[in-house]
Amino acid sequence: MNSTANDSTTPDSTDELNVLVLATGLVKAEKYVKSYESVAKRVDNALDGLEAMLDAETSIVLTRGSAKLEDTLADELTVDVDEAFFPWPRFLNDTADTDDYGNVIVPAVRQEDEPAVNADADDMSDGIDWDKVTNERVKRAKAKAGAKMNHYLFDEFYDDYPDVDAVITLNCGSHRGLNEIRDARGNNDWVEGQAGHVKQVIDVNVQDQILYSRHMLDSNEGMGVSDLHDSQIDELREALSSDELEDIGISPNKASTGTTPTPASAD
Repeated sequence: MNSTANDSTTPDSTDELNVLVLATGLVKAEKYVKSYESVAKRVDNALDGLEAMLDAETSIVLTRGSAKLEDTLADELTVDVDEAFFPWPRFLNDTADTDDYGNVIVPAVRQEDEPAVNADADDMSDGIDWDKVTNERVKRAKAKAGAKMNHYLFDEFYDDYPDVDAVITLNCGSHRGLNEIRDARGNNDWVEGQAGHVKQVIDVNVQDQILYSRHMLDSNEGMGVSDLHDSQIDELREALSSDELEDIGISPNKASTGTTPTPASAD
């Protein structure tokens, strides 16, 4: 990615490389990521490694999971960047696919006891009756949407989609993107028959770019700023704006929070 036409390290091969970059876990949530620019640099380094391994030059980077990551990759990389996803609400009503003997080939998103919803609604907030949709059903719809897109990208049969040669997964430490890695290797539970696969998968850990302290405050009921270590509070001060800090109960001014003693007056 960093080489130029006059660089002696530029591969002689004219093969082009299409790469899918997948944000997983907390990497998808902008509020928990310190710097997408730093994440993009990790992607750039991973692309350099793929180019060396596969003796090809990156032609396009496709991405899914974070609109902010997509924008940052477009700014930071020297190749074209585009999105690659299916809107997951379209899959909310999918029932199981079975063979002639009743064996399940592709699992159901909508279970037998779950009602159908208006999955074709243009407005997800008003057009879909979310009271009828469980969190588990949403997870299954998202999983199928991603897996189906992966299959279309990884299988050369589908001419309407670019053929992806390699996958970079960005994991936050707690979520390793294992389903995405399995898809890339052809073990796709949401596809009937032989699933497509890619030549190479690189898993990039970006745990140091995740604000776990903010996530803990959001996800643990009863946990407050007083439960955080001073180093975690300092990390939040460095990463968040003054308004964001005040929203979670942290003063932008370190001396006024009580975490650091105020020196006694000379009087």
